[in-house]
Amino acid sequence: LLHTVPCSKEWICDLLFVQELGQLITCQSDGKVLVWDVGWEDEHQDILTFRVRSVKNAHESSVKTQIAYSQKYRIIFSIGYGRNILCWNPFISSQTHILRGHDKLLCKIHTFDNIPEVISADIMGKFIIWDIRTLTPMQTLGGSDSRYPVGPLTTFTYNP
Repeated sequence: LLHTVPCSKEWICDLLFVQELGQLITCQSDGKVLVWDVGWEDEHQDILTFRVRSVKNAHESSVKTQIAYSQKYRIIFSIGYGRNILCWNPFISSQTHILRGHDKLLCKIHTFDNIPEVISADIMGKFIIWDIRTLTPMQTLGGSDSRYPVGPLTTFTYNP
């Protein structure tokens, strides 16, 4: 059975279901990141319910917001129309850390299931590999000041 879920009139730019927590994480074009509790309304499990657990006022002006989640470390990473990566605990509304290192607008972020790393990329092809345990950069590849610049980038894909 389908039904509508009350929320903002903003566009949803990205969404991610975290099965272990029973939560849906969405990010909107206004820069907000919402964490939803997902559950069943009755014992027959025929009506799925969504309730907002927290609203994270993430990115001030954001046309394109993206999220990634580290299951092992239980951290939500979000990027918006800017150069910083925001780190969130799924259970509280305030951000826990800000990762700084890009000098151009971010275009993509990716986490891994069993590796304590997150990769971010900006529009000039600069990739930064971050250590999730310390939230510090481990390696930087490409970028405008690199010997081998990649040049305009809009996204990337990881193939295990």
